[in-house]
Amino acid sequence: AGTDTMDARCKSIHGNRYAQVFGTKDFFVDVFPIEKKSDCYLALELFFKKWGVPDELRADNSKEQGGRKTEFQRIVRQYNCTFTTTEKHTPKQNPAEPCIRELRRRWYRTMFRTNCPRALWDYGYVHVARIMRVTASHANDLNGRTPHEKVTGETPDISHLLDFSFYDWCWYVPAQGLQEPILGRCLGPSDSKGDALSYWVLPESGIPTTCSTVQRVPNLERQTDATKEKQAKYTAAIEERFKSSIIHRTGEKPDFTKYEEQDWDEDFFDEFKRVYSNPEVKEADDVESDNEDANEPAIAESYLNMEVAIDRGGEQPELARVTKRLRGVDGKPIGRASNNPLTDTRMYEVEYSDGYKAAMSAN
Repeated sequence: AGTDTMDARCKSIHGNRYAQVFGTKDFFVDVFPIEKKSDCYLALELFFKKWGVPDELRADNSKEQGGRKTEFQRIVRQYNCTFTTTEKHTPKQNPAEPCIRELRRRWYRTMFRTNCPRALWDYGYVHVARIMRVTASHANDLNGRTPHEKVTGETPDISHLLDFSFYDWCWYVPAQGLQEPILGRCLGPSDSKGDALSYWVLPESGIPTTCSTVQRVPNLERQTDATKEKQAKYTAAIEERFKSSIIHRTGEKPDFTKYEEQDWDEDFFDEFKRVYSNPEVKEADDVESDNEDANEPAIAESYLNMEVAIDRGGEQPELARVTKRLRGVDGKPIGRASNNPLTDTRMYEVEYSDGYKAAMSAN
């Protein structure tokens, strides 16, 4: 395993600026927010207590981690852990580095998708790491297994991850349970408070709380005027509370001109420019209508934002969200709508909870 201190590039809601990341080549990763770099020893002890002592722990030669008289090295000796360091200017030797890059990318995607405040990274990075640990892949020698299973030998329980994505709308009832459900945003499972299915919830006050009575807000309920009014009131309160960490937007796109260059990960920024600023991809307003052919029925895009259960070859189907209609190289939508579902050939993009995207036909 490897470890490194990641700069979150903004102060979190709890006053933390850094996170100590532990990871392996198989993308088994865990994140522990810390206030300053010298607090890395606190995260190290939490990691040892939570997951056990690895056969070898590798880090760079930073003074906080490699200094002989540091608290970090004291804990390494206390737990009899084999500690090694990377060569100078060779971060690739640290297994935690690829994990940090992937953590950043997934967290930035989550921020842009949900428009959640950047100051919630305390919860966001932890949630992203949790998803990465239980996502099966073929990285290195996983062979379709999850990193959690590879490291611990146990099949992970993902029941607490099925109901909510990060920053999903939810109804929650405070601990006393004597009032009507309140609208909030889910920040992921709570490991340290409550029972096995307790969640962190962001109420309108902007101060996270733990609840065990949490329910998803169905898509149909979101369309009602009463719920829309509550959502608008909640959003206004959160934007007022987190003024400095709300993502600036120009229309639907994040506006990077409002930020310093060092605030964003270089790899993600390049990916962003390829997706959002690609001159070869037309804007939606410049693309001809879906129904330009008079023979195609005017059917509403009822599949968009719908969640569907799809077989990915595992024991159980996985939930995926329909994100957009796919278009060809000419900018026109692929497939044709039909009143008969069997002859509806429209193509859509679906996104799974682990961030993987795939094309799927309406029929």
